[in-house]
Amino acid sequence: MPVSSVSISGSVPGMEVAYFASNRLQGDMSNNHKLYEMLTVDDHFIETFGFELLAGRSFKKGFGNDIENILINELAAESLGFAKPEQALGKRMMVEGQSDPVNIIGIVKNWHQRGLGNPFTPIVFLSNGRINWISPKYIAVKSNEENIDAT
Repeated sequence: MPVSSVSISGSVPGMEVAYFASNRLQGDMSNNHKLYEMLTVDDHFIETFGFELLAGRSFKKGFGNDIENILINELAAESLGFAKPEQALGKRMMVEGQSDPVNIIGIVKNWHQRGLGNPFTPIVFLSNGRINWISPKYIAVKSNEENIDAT
């Protein structure tokens, strides 16, 4: 099979995420909201780009109501005050503009979203369609073929 994976997302590695929201852990009454890049993805994003999950799981079609769940990267977990990725699993985050909290189900290893010359940034991964003002823009196709033109 020439195509091994396809993903639809709001950004792809090398491109700026371009959407931000001020978020906090549910129950954090300190008003210590922090700014996070908000990346809308589908259930094939992690596998398509080969990102490493440090804890938890990725989105999975047919696995409950994943629209209510999020993934975060290592830097976002640290920003929320977690010393280890596993500590963030099952915690709930309040997302700016949303009345219901979302569940953290996975922690993704940091990567340089905008290239090696840029530092890691805290990223929250949302299921496509979770927030209507953050729409998917890119389709990524992962091929197993050496002959890309034939694929």
